Amino acid sequence: MKIMKLSGKVEKYYENKVFDSVYNSALNSHYSKENAKELAHNVKKNVSKWMKKEKKVFSFEIRDKIVSNIPDEEVVTMYIHHDELC
Repeated sequence: MKIMKLSGKVEKYYENKVFDSVYNSALNSHYSKENAKELAHNVKKNVSKWMKKEKKVFSFEIRDKIVSNIPDEEVVTMYIHHDELC
């Protein structure tokens, strides 16, 4: 699967990047390691399932899909702003 960046660059999709980003965002939101792992696994699974149905996906669409699968607003905030906050 390929991801289109806004710059026009094309990258390969790595589902573990989704897991790592959500996991770290949950840890930074004071989740236990086990709960962070469970959340990250569920988000990764849902996003990867959605990705398989798409022919072309932009990076912002993946971000939006990840956000829509995170039920905790604090984790969402950490995910969206992790580059600025950490």
